[in-house]
Amino acid sequence: YFLPGETLGGTAHWRREGRIRRAEVQLAWVEAGKSGSTTEVVATIPFDLPRPADDRLFELTLPAGPYSFRGQLFTLSWVVRLVVDDEVVVSEEIVLSPTRQAMTGTG
Repeated sequence: YFLPGETLGGTAHWRREGRIRRAEVQLAWVEAGKSGSTTEVVATIPFDLPRPADDRLFELTLPAGPYSFRGQLFTLSWVVRLVVDDEVVVSEEIVLSPTRQAMTGTG
């Protein structure tokens, strides 16, 4: 659970066979409802010269919003994900809110 403007850091780990063309950490929000879902990537940290087996530190400053939201008609979730060669290897949901809890409502 994170506040807007806080720093989120960690280590990205991957183990793959063969050459790696691209590896990056992405921060994105996902809006999901009855009509489908939309994903918006708001920050990307690319890793230079990724190796097949690698561990890389990353740090992101979280944006002011939109806030995490859980409603009857739609949800808005934040995810931090590791992408290696266009495949999402790991995706972790986080809550971004001034109260450190997802906002709720009838939306």
